[in-house]
Amino acid sequence: MEFCDQKGTRLRAGLEMAYAPNVPTPEGAGVDEKVSGLAWDVVASLMDFRPGHNIGINYARTGTGWFLSPQFRPNEELFEIRYQWRPENIPLFEWRVRWREDLIQPVDTIRKRDVFDMYLRLTWEL
Repeated sequence: MEFCDQKGTRLRAGLEMAYAPNVPTPEGAGVDEKVSGLAWDVVASLMDFRPGHNIGINYARTGTGWFLSPQFRPNEELFEIRYQWRPENIPLFEWRVRWREDLIQPVDTIRKRDVFDMYLRLTWEL
């Protein structure tokens, strides 16, 4: 969200931290290690580094006991890069690359979950 009408390159940064005090037992969470309710993420974006071009990164870690967010899964480390181009009178172009990996290997799995995904989006405003 922008509160001012500035022109030129701007840096936006943010940090979110949360803690869930009531977490499941390791058996209930499906792991052998201590369960954590701590979650945090750091976001940094470079806005209008060229007119209409934005790029940002997001790094997050969520403990095994974190069950409160639809965006971040529990027991996960996330790294994401987003690029956005908004030319005048042309659709918005957005590209995202995201990598997620389990912090602790769940008991009933052969290995940690490791997911890589990306998307490309064009958005027309009517």
